Amino acid sequence: MHALTTIAAVSMDNGLLLARTEELAARDPLTGLFNRRALATKLEEAIAAARATDRSLLYVLVDVDDFKIINDSFGHAHGDAVLRHLSHILARNSRAGDVVGRYAGDEFVMILTNVDATLARALVGRLCADLRAQGLRCSLGVAAFPKDAFDAAGLLSAADRALYATKAAGKNGYSFA
Repeated sequence: MHALTTIAAVSMDNGLLLARTEELAARDPLTGLFNRRALATKLEEAIAAARATDRSLLYVLVDVDDFKIINDSFGHAHGDAVLRHLSHILARNSRAGDVVGRYAGDEFVMILTNVDATLARALVGRLCADLRAQGLRCSLGVAAFPKDAFDAAGLLSAADRALYATKAAGKNGYSFA
Protein backbone atom coordinates (compact mmCIF):
# COMPACT_ATOMS: atom_id res chain seq x y z
CA MET A 1 0.00 0.00 0.00
CA HIS A 2 2.85 2.39 0.88
CA ALA A 3 4.41 1.74 -2.54
CA LEU A 4 1.17 2.71 -4.33
CA THR A 5 0.93 5.89 -2.28
CA THR A 6 4.51 6.77 -3.16
CA ILE A 7 3.94 6.08 -6.85
CA ALA A 8 0.76 8.19 -6.83
CA ALA A 9 2.57 11.07 -5.08
CA VAL A 10 5.48 10.97 -7.53
CA SER A 11 3.05 10.84 -10.44
CA MET A 12 1.17 13.89 -9.14
CA ASP A 13 4.44 15.77 -8.58
CA ASN A 14 5.53 14.94 -12.14
CA GLY A 15 2.21 16.17 -13.50
CA LEU A 16 2.54 19.46 -11.61
CA LEU A 17 6.14 19.82 -12.75
CA LEU A 18 5.13 19.24 -16.37
CA ALA A 19 2.35 21.83 -16.14
CA ARG A 20 4.75 24.35 -14.59
CA THR A 21 7.38 23.65 -17.25
CA GLU A 22 4.81 24.13 -20.04
CA GLU A 23 3.71 27.44 -18.48
CA LEU A 24 7.31 28.66 -18.22
CA ALA A 25 7.97 27.64 -21.83
CA ALA A 26 5.02 29.78 -22.97
CA ARG A 27 6.15 32.92 -21.12
CA ASP A 28 8.69 35.62 -21.86
CA PRO A 29 11.16 35.61 -18.95
CA LEU A 30 11.54 39.42 -18.82
CA THR A 31 7.88 40.46 -18.89
CA GLY A 32 5.99 37.34 -17.86
CA LEU A 33 3.73 37.79 -20.89
CA PHE A 34 3.11 35.11 -23.50
CA ASN A 35 6.06 34.61 -25.85
CA ARG A 36 5.96 34.54 -29.63
CA ARG A 37 5.36 30.79 -29.85
CA ALA A 38 2.47 30.93 -27.38
CA LEU A 39 1.05 34.00 -29.16
CA ALA A 40 0.89 32.06 -32.42
CA THR A 41 -1.12 29.32 -30.75
CA LYS A 42 -3.40 31.80 -28.94
CA LEU A 43 -4.02 33.70 -32.18
CA GLU A 44 -5.04 30.54 -34.04
CA GLU A 45 -7.39 29.67 -31.15
CA ALA A 46 -8.85 33.19 -31.13
CA ILE A 47 -9.41 33.15 -34.89
CA ALA A 48 -11.13 29.75 -34.67
CA ALA A 49 -13.38 31.02 -31.86
CA ALA A 50 -14.19 34.22 -33.77
CA ARG A 51 -15.06 32.19 -36.86
CA ALA A 52 -17.25 29.80 -34.87
CA THR A 53 -19.17 32.63 -33.19
CA ASP A 54 -19.20 35.00 -36.18
CA ARG A 55 -17.36 37.66 -34.17
CA SER A 56 -14.42 39.87 -34.92
CA LEU A 57 -11.12 40.37 -33.15
CA LEU A 58 -8.31 42.89 -33.24
CA TYR A 59 -4.63 42.15 -33.67
CA VAL A 60 -2.70 45.09 -32.20
CA LEU A 61 1.03 45.34 -32.84
CA VAL A 62 2.79 47.69 -30.38
CA ASP A 63 6.33 48.96 -30.95
CA VAL A 64 8.33 51.20 -28.60
CA ASP A 65 9.42 54.26 -30.57
CA ASP A 66 13.19 54.78 -30.75
CA PHE A 67 13.94 51.91 -28.37
CA LYS A 68 17.55 51.69 -29.57
CA ILE A 69 18.08 55.26 -28.40
CA ILE A 70 16.69 54.33 -24.95
CA ASN A 71 19.13 51.43 -24.68
CA ASP A 72 22.06 53.43 -26.05
CA SER A 73 21.39 56.47 -23.85
CA PHE A 74 20.38 54.86 -20.56
CA GLY A 75 21.63 51.27 -20.78
CA HIS A 76 19.98 47.91 -21.28
CA ALA A 77 18.82 47.63 -17.66
CA HIS A 78 16.75 50.79 -18.18
CA GLY A 79 15.49 49.42 -21.50
CA ASP A 80 14.39 46.24 -19.71
CA ALA A 81 12.56 48.36 -17.13
CA VAL A 82 10.75 50.18 -19.95
CA LEU A 83 9.68 46.84 -21.47
CA ARG A 84 8.41 45.58 -18.10
CA HIS A 85 6.51 48.84 -17.54
CA LEU A 86 4.97 48.59 -21.00
CA SER A 87 3.94 44.99 -20.33
CA HIS A 88 2.08 46.09 -17.19
CA ILE A 89 0.25 48.82 -19.10
CA LEU A 90 -0.76 46.41 -21.86
CA ALA A 91 -1.98 43.85 -19.34
CA ARG A 92 -3.91 46.55 -17.47
CA ASN A 93 -5.63 47.58 -20.71
CA SER A 94 -6.66 44.04 -21.64
CA ARG A 95 -10.00 42.47 -20.82
CA ALA A 96 -10.91 38.95 -19.81
CA GLY A 97 -10.44 36.80 -22.90
CA ASP A 98 -7.85 39.10 -24.48
CA VAL A 99 -4.27 37.92 -25.01
CA VAL A 100 -1.14 39.98 -24.43
CA GLY A 101 2.37 38.92 -25.35
CA ARG A 102 5.87 39.94 -26.31
CA TYR A 103 6.34 39.31 -30.01
CA ALA A 104 10.05 40.19 -30.27
CA GLY A 105 12.48 42.71 -28.81
CA ASP A 106 10.42 45.84 -28.20
CA GLU A 107 7.34 44.62 -30.10
CA PHE A 108 4.26 43.42 -28.29
CA VAL A 109 0.93 42.00 -29.43
CA MET A 110 -2.56 42.30 -28.06
CA ILE A 111 -5.33 40.06 -29.36
CA LEU A 112 -8.59 41.75 -28.43
CA THR A 113 -11.60 39.47 -28.76
CA ASN A 114 -15.28 40.22 -29.43
CA VAL A 115 -14.92 43.77 -30.71
CA ASP A 116 -16.90 45.79 -33.19
CA ALA A 117 -15.58 48.90 -34.98
CA THR A 118 -16.76 51.35 -32.30
CA LEU A 119 -15.32 49.33 -29.42
CA ALA A 120 -12.09 48.82 -31.39
CA ARG A 121 -11.51 52.55 -31.73
CA ALA A 122 -12.34 53.12 -28.05
CA LEU A 123 -10.03 50.35 -26.79
CA VAL A 124 -7.08 51.37 -28.95
CA GLY A 125 -7.59 55.07 -28.21
CA ARG A 126 -7.70 54.39 -24.46
CA LEU A 127 -4.56 52.24 -24.68
CA CYS A 128 -2.67 54.90 -26.63
CA ALA A 129 -3.74 57.60 -24.13
CA ASP A 130 -2.62 55.43 -21.21
CA LEU A 131 0.77 54.81 -22.84
CA ARG A 132 1.28 58.56 -23.34
CA ALA A 133 0.14 59.33 -19.79
CA GLN A 134 2.80 56.90 -18.55
CA GLY A 135 5.47 58.66 -20.61
CA LEU A 136 5.84 55.90 -23.19
CA ARG A 137 6.11 56.71 -26.87
CA CYS A 138 4.75 53.80 -28.87
CA SER A 139 3.48 53.21 -32.37
CA LEU A 140 0.55 50.85 -32.87
CA GLY A 141 -0.71 49.03 -35.94
CA VAL A 142 -4.15 47.45 -35.78
CA ALA A 143 -5.79 44.84 -38.01
CA ALA A 144 -9.25 43.30 -37.63
CA PHE A 145 -10.45 39.79 -38.33
CA PRO A 146 -12.26 39.19 -40.64
CA LYS A 147 -12.36 42.72 -42.11
CA ASP A 148 -8.63 43.03 -42.88
CA ALA A 149 -7.53 39.39 -43.03
CA PHE A 150 -8.85 35.85 -42.64
CA ASP A 151 -5.82 34.18 -41.07
CA ALA A 152 -2.93 34.78 -38.68
CA ALA A 153 -0.35 35.61 -41.37
CA GLY A 154 -2.72 38.09 -42.98
CA LEU A 155 -3.45 39.80 -39.66
CA LEU A 156 0.25 40.16 -38.88
CA SER A 157 0.92 41.58 -42.34
CA ALA A 158 -1.99 44.05 -42.14
CA ALA A 159 -1.05 45.16 -38.61
CA ASP A 160 2.59 45.54 -39.67
CA ARG A 161 1.60 47.79 -42.59
CA ALA A 162 -0.57 49.86 -40.24
CA LEU A 163 2.33 50.09 -37.76
CA TYR A 164 4.62 51.46 -40.44
CA ALA A 165 1.92 53.95 -41.46
CA THR A 166 1.92 55.19 -37.85
CA LYS A 167 5.69 55.53 -37.90
CA ALA A 168 5.59 57.36 -41.24
CA ALA A 169 3.00 59.77 -39.81
CA GLY A 170 5.37 60.77 -36.98
CA LYS A 171 5.16 57.87 -34.49
CA ASN A 172 3.51 57.85 -31.03
CA GLY A 173 0.04 57.03 -32.28
CA TYR A 174 -1.97 54.34 -33.99
CA SER A 175 -3.29 53.37 -37.40
CA PHE A 176 -5.91 50.84 -38.44
CA ALA A 177 -5.32 48.67 -41.48
